Amino acid sequence: METLENLRLISNLETAKDKLLQIVFVGQSEFDERLDRDEDAPVETAGCHTHLHRYHDREESLSYIEHRLAKAGVDAGSIFTSGALKAISAKAKGIPRTINILCDNALITGFGSQVKPVTASGGKGGNL
Repeated sequence: METLENLRLISNLETAKDKLLQIVFVGQSEFDERLDRDEDAPVETAGCHTHLHRYHDREESLSYIEHRLAKAGVDAGSIFTSGALKAISAKAKGIPRTINILCDNALITGFGSQVKPVTASGGKGGNL
């Protein structure tokens, strides 16, 4: 909150005609929610709000994972079993950031357990 208060003070800099500084906030949905619910938030937001939409269903989430892996030069089937992909998709609830975190954690755990491809049950290591 201290940082937001400092930003508010900076944003008050202006000439007789114009504001000297325009501040654009870019953040995750939790940031917007915090500003909305905190009555003491020192920054008033105005103007344009936009949100990146989550992937609403399992198929879109799976396509997202496959796309990311293809960009890395690998086939999703060689990295994750279909059960692992379904588990990631279900746990992530369509949120790309959560999909990324779950995939990263599963890959690290799979590597550490020497399980390839990564499975939902994880075999010896318990990947997901």
